[in-house]
Amino acid sequence: MELNQGLAHCLSHDVHWEYCWDYEERLEFIKQEKPPEEQALRLKLLQIVPDEMIPGRDSEEWQSCKQAGEARERAWQACGRAWQTWQQAWQD
Repeated sequence: MELNQGLAHCLSHDVHWEYCWDYEERLEFIKQEKPPEEQALRLKLLQIVPDEMIPGRDSEEWQSCKQAGEARERAWQACGRAWQTWQQAWQD
């Protein structure tokens, strides 16, 4: 199973570990926005760590982080739907 979100290695410049909300989106960003000479290394290093390999994954803090990520994703999707509705209203 391929993960699209979770703890990531080398998601951003000079940050070794941070939470990635959308792995596929980040890959596309690197391909489109980063200098060509950086792309191969960035794409090679960027990895999502499977939950079962994360120490403390059963902790309250990690569960809260995952829940916040899921809530963020739902809010982002709702924002997209609201934007589409707004655009449609202006066209009618």
